[in-house]
Amino acid sequence: MGLGPDDDPRLLGENEIFGFCTDGATGCFADAGARESLHRLFERHLVHEEPGVGEDIPDSLYILRTQDEASGGELVAFATTGDGTHPVWVGRSADGDLAEVVVLVDGMPTMLQDAGADGAKTAPA
Repeated sequence: MGLGPDDDPRLLGENEIFGFCTDGATGCFADAGARESLHRLFERHLVHEEPGVGEDIPDSLYILRTQDEASGGELVAFATTGDGTHPVWVGRSADGDLAEVVVLVDGMPTMLQDAGADGAKTAPA
């Protein structure tokens, strides 16, 4: 999901993206090292409605948050605008460290073409 520091987006084929698929209109950010325990906590909260294992986040696209106390790993689930594949962009700092993650959940941004002779970028006609 997203790009690693050495991945080259120019190698993607036409209509290919880095992203994730969902058939439940839901995505999440989670600590991979605590994946199994976070999944159990998520299920205990969402499916079994067990108190104290997760936190609902009202008035937000974020559905819930849970944390594995032993590892400190966290999971935040969010609503997408439907099933399908959602593009993911990973922003990195100058040192190559993860700085931000963007998931497109509705629509598609206008893609800019390469800069022309004057250096200005233009949207396709």
